[in-house]
Amino acid sequence: MSTSLTATDLADLDRAQDRELLIGNGLGGYTALSPLGAPGRRYHGLLVAALQPPVARTVLAGPPMLWARTDGDWLPLFSFEMEPGHFSPQLGAPLSEVSVGVGGVTKRWGLTVGALTERHTAVNGANAVLLSLSLDAAATSGVDLLLRLTATAHDHHDAMLGDLTCAESNVVESAQQGSWRMSSAWPEVQIRCDGGALSPDAGVIRGLFHRHDAARVEADRSDYAVPLRWSVRLEPGESASLLVATEGGGIGRPPAEILAAMASGGGAALLAESEARDRDLLARAQSVGDGADAAIAASGEMQALVLAADDFLVRRRIPATPGPADPAAPLGWSVIAGYPWFNDWGRDTAIALRGLTLATGRPEIGATVLRSFAPWVRRGLLPNNFPDRVDEMPEYHTIDAPLWYIEAARAHVAATGDRALGAELLPTLLSIIAAYRDGTDFGIGADSDGLIVGSAEGRQLTWMDAKLDDWVVTPRRGKPIEISALWYRALHTVSDWLRDPAIGAGVPDAARAAADLDQFGDRVRTSFRARFIRTEVPWLADVVDGPEGDDLALRPNQFIALGLGGDLIPAAEAQRAFAAADAQLRAPIGIRSLAPSDPAYRGDYDGDRKSRDGAYHQGLGWLWLIGPWADSAFAVHDLESPAGCAAAVTLVTEVLAPYRTHLREAGLGTISENATGDAPFTPVACFAQAWSVSELLRIERRVAALRAQAQKLKR
Repeated sequence: MSTSLTATDLADLDRAQDRELLIGNGLGGYTALSPLGAPGRRYHGLLVAALQPPVARTVLAGPPMLWARTDGDWLPLFSFEMEPGHFSPQLGAPLSEVSVGVGGVTKRWGLTVGALTERHTAVNGANAVLLSLSLDAAATSGVDLLLRLTATAHDHHDAMLGDLTCAESNVVESAQQGSWRMSSAWPEVQIRCDGGALSPDAGVIRGLFHRHDAARVEADRSDYAVPLRWSVRLEPGESASLLVATEGGGIGRPPAEILAAMASGGGAALLAESEARDRDLLARAQSVGDGADAAIAASGEMQALVLAADDFLVRRRIPATPGPADPAAPLGWSVIAGYPWFNDWGRDTAIALRGLTLATGRPEIGATVLRSFAPWVRRGLLPNNFPDRVDEMPEYHTIDAPLWYIEAARAHVAATGDRALGAELLPTLLSIIAAYRDGTDFGIGADSDGLIVGSAEGRQLTWMDAKLDDWVVTPRRGKPIEISALWYRALHTVSDWLRDPAIGAGVPDAARAAADLDQFGDRVRTSFRARFIRTEVPWLADVVDGPEGDDLALRPNQFIALGLGGDLIPAAEAQRAFAAADAQLRAPIGIRSLAPSDPAYRGDYDGDRKSRDGAYHQGLGWLWLIGPWADSAFAVHDLESPAGCAAAVTLVTEVLAPYRTHLREAGLGTISENATGDAPFTPVACFAQAWSVSELLRIERRVAALRAQAQKLKR
């Protein structure tokens, strides 16, 4: 299974350079380049290692330069963008296909003697990348290949320019093994090949242009050293591989282990290991038992999402109690929010967990994450992030993360039936409920009407969290709609768990506690209807009781409230609000963060950081919101009737079609963070975003299950 670009797609070099190919290594590191082999960002490289997994991501190996010779001149099988729209050298052979799928990235080159396949595979659990070359058995003759490796050493947020001498070492230990180190400040990069020979190289490639960084008005040039070269001849049917590896930060598989595997079994063994792991991931996703397994097996797009989901699930040492980073802490799981620049965050993890673990058939990872986060809840709040330094403490200013955590726990227990986990987590959930009722930090807590307020000035408490210096772009102080909706859902979740003997048996007087939560929930429902359902506008208010009164701006947060379902919003009002919000907020791809009719709307995403932050939640489309939007669409249809269920499935299926096409438009085989609110609805920001992938996969599974249900209802 793979997501592919054809020769026609790749003929336009400018368009091909817009695309990005990423494979994660399970540690937060990755390999990422454009289809042409060029670094479209300073974040790109053959090896971007997580030196303190899943962070401290460092570009150590840059774009490889592959040359082929069949008879006569050396032909370049790469092309760098030296100036905007100017590529050099010109490709010496046609690139007939590029794909991302089982086993990583695959490129197929049309040489005159036959097809050459180039593969890039991130070794899971290691800061290592395997580059494999194979010549088709039907080739008419052999081919000489030369691969020049480029080196750099910089945090992936930075760029490297200037003196790039590999001062510490540039060593060829044997024909099959070598290494380099840019300086004593950086780790050694080790190289091993299973055919051909390594030899020293020299020189510097200067001033490669990064178009995606230039569009963001950021550092857009990088230099690369050229420390080593690999020469190999392949006859028809032969293959050879080269491994690039460095240390794993005390978590990943050490380079010695990977190098030994390469020495004993060659690159073929490491490639087979990677392919077997990917096929196992697909098999697990086809064995969930939710009515959508057959759809996964039949859909290349859904399989692509399963493999993409794996890129975001990473290992991290998580101390058992809140505090600074601890290199001896137990090994757990976390979620990288997005590539290339985001780390792992509490809110994103809680939202993405359902799609990344339940929808992929990996509930054990979800259970581990839920358990790992529980001891970190402080005064009812979930940390924004885990500390990455021994002198760093977590921050806790997120109003919605604890409520999304409860929703993730609810969904997990409902899907798996793991009530023992529910019983284990229930004290944490009760502590969150108590803290929100009593009031906690940053002015977060239940007001007298039962609705949740967040009043801290100068803080971005909701998911609309853009902030630059002291400027909070979308403050949303007061009572945001999705927060009280999640709060209502949380009250019912905990009430249900208290009444379940397998979960709530350990809580004294659980029945009375459940009744108390139900009574409080009734107050929340009454207040919610009175405050958020308006006569002035057909949609729901976004924030009430803010510093300047009620905010009736048309924003997508009401889709979160509508999509949670239940009896919070009467059916007629829900249908009216959905129709009004859908008409203005749904773009062909992405759900706009503000209606175009609003004077503050921004449908672009241009310029420097200040300009982009000003548009981030002021009209920019968000792809993760396809999940709440689809949940809302289902909520306003009668799914128990054949006509209602069929209508909902038809609507959501049609709306999802451009998202499937998007798998081939930016990050190949993955889903972007954003798209512009205005035409041409260009993908922007992170080209691979965890909650975008997870929500699309979750909804695809729900659509497939409901499609099967609709067929049964017709009978």
